[in-house]
Amino acid sequence: MANRDRYSVQQDATEGDQDYLDRIKKLEKDIYNPDLFKEKAANEGNLKFMTNLQKSLRDEVKISGIVKSFDAAEVFIINSNWNTIQEQLEIKFGINNPSKTVNDYVIEIRDIIDKLQNKQYGTILSLLSAPASTTLASAAPPTGVRDLRYTRDNSVSDFESVVVKNSLYIGNTANGKGIWVKIGHKNRDFIMFSNTTNVENEFRAFKYTLTGNYSFKRIMEILGLHLDDDIRLQLFGPYGKNQGKRYRICLNI
Repeated sequence: MANRDRYSVQQDATEGDQDYLDRIKKLEKDIYNPDLFKEKAANEGNLKFMTNLQKSLRDEVKISGIVKSFDAAEVFIINSNWNTIQEQLEIKFGINNPSKTVNDYVIEIRDIIDKLQNKQYGTILSLLSAPASTTLASAAPPTGVRDLRYTRDNSVSDFESVVVKNSLYIGNTANGKGIWVKIGHKNRDFIMFSNTTNVENEFRAFKYTLTGNYSFKRIMEILGLHLDDDIRLQLFGPYGKNQGKRYRICLNI
């Protein structure tokens, strides 16, 4: 059954009967590779996602950026609930809104997904009547000199940072979003962040297994760091257990 689709091929109009049979027999000798099927499914999901987005957007670059911001599992959920998602996007952003960025669309789509996944069975997702700006990652930059962050090709990015009292400010000069981060200690080290100031009781731990508010992934999206791997890796390292180690390097501790 796993290999059934490998035989779903048609005879070419210019292909002789024997050549066609020989080609079918050759397929049987090929080693089954499940990764090829996963890759094909992911590509088909992305293509469907792009087609869906074209109903609300005409900017191909923006569409591509939105699709790249979601993994295969998320794309499947989005495509399965597209009618609801499209309705919400058009209510909040309208059609082909040039003032809305890739980040705006990604945050809004993830918000809708969260509401769909957390709603009780049989309830209807309430329609949004007006745009609402998020208060997450709203820390204002500290006074004084801040360091610009450079990409691997030595280009200036939209991000800046500065260390103040063992906490690191990270800001996006393009969208005005910013957070403070620091190392917390409780049985083990972990990264904490603040949406507002670097006052002690404003910090909370990142959530790494969730996609809602206060998750690492969500905050990276709001900051725009999910679109700039160079800077995100400089600051936090790869996703996972080594993030704290990389962050310590940024703080020089």
